[in-house]
Amino acid sequence: MTLTSLLAQGSEATGAGLALALAAHHAGRDATRDELLRGAMQTFGSIARDPDDALLYWFALSAYGALGVGEPEGLEVNVGGGWQPVTLEEGRAVVDVNLSPGGRLRAKVRTTGGAVVYARVETVFGAAFEERSDAPFTLSIAGDVGRLGGVAGLVLEVTAGEEAVQQPVIELQLPAGVPDDEVPPGRARCARGGALRRGARCPGFVRLTLAPLNAEQRHSVPLSFVRTSASPVRGLGAGGLRGQLPHARMTVLLPRVLTPSAS
Repeated sequence: MTLTSLLAQGSEATGAGLALALAAHHAGRDATRDELLRGAMQTFGSIARDPDDALLYWFALSAYGALGVGEPEGLEVNVGGGWQPVTLEEGRAVVDVNLSPGGRLRAKVRTTGGAVVYARVETVFGAAFEERSDAPFTLSIAGDVGRLGGVAGLVLEVTAGEEAVQQPVIELQLPAGVPDDEVPPGRARCARGGALRRGARCPGFVRLTLAPLNAEQRHSVPLSFVRTSASPVRGLGAGGLRGQLPHARMTVLLPRVLTPSAS
C-alpha cells in the first residue's frame, strides 16, 4: 500500500496508530511508542481533511509528554542541498530551493534536544506573472495610491461573468514594506468586501477566500495600507481562481509600479 493510498483513507489509520502509541507510552514501552509515532506521522497530513479521533490522541500524547517537552535545541532541514540550520519565526521557516521542470524533491527535517517537531511542508512555485483571463471572473484595481505616510485608497474589484462562482480565491502580491496583516485591513472591512478568510501564503503574498459570486455580481475588496517609502515600489499582482483545485482556470492581474503622490 502506497503513502498516497493511505492518505486517501483519511485519518482512521493515523488515529489507530496514535492510539496504540498512547497505550505503549502508558505501558512504559518507549521504543514501541516511538516506532508507532513515526509510522503515524507518515499519514498525519490526512488529519487536516478528516480530524476524526486522531487529533484527540495527538493532543493526549502531547499532554502526557510523549512528544517531548519544550523547544528543540536545534532544527535542520535538507531539501536536496545538504543539511542546513533554520530558525522558526512564528512556527515557520522559509527555505529557497531550485527544482527543474519535472524534477522531484524530498524534504527532510531533524532536531536535537529531544523535542518532537511536526513538519508541514508547503511549496510555492515562484514564476513571473503572465497575464491570463481563464477564470470565470475578472480582476481590476482602482483608486488612489496615497501619499507618503498616508493610507492608500485602492480597491480590488472581483466581477463574475455569465456564470456563478462558488469559491473565488485571490492570491495577492503585497508591495514592499507592507506587512501581510494590513491587507485587507481588519475583519470588518474584510467582510464588507466579500472576503471570508485571509491568510499569509509566503513572504509577500496573502490569500483571500471570497464569498460566492452570482452571475455578474461584484465584490469590492479594500486594499488600504500605509505608504512608508517615498520610492516607487512594485506590487499588487493578483491571481484569481475558482476554488483551490489543481489546474483550475486562472485570471492573472500583472503587478504595477506604485508611486506615492507628492501631497
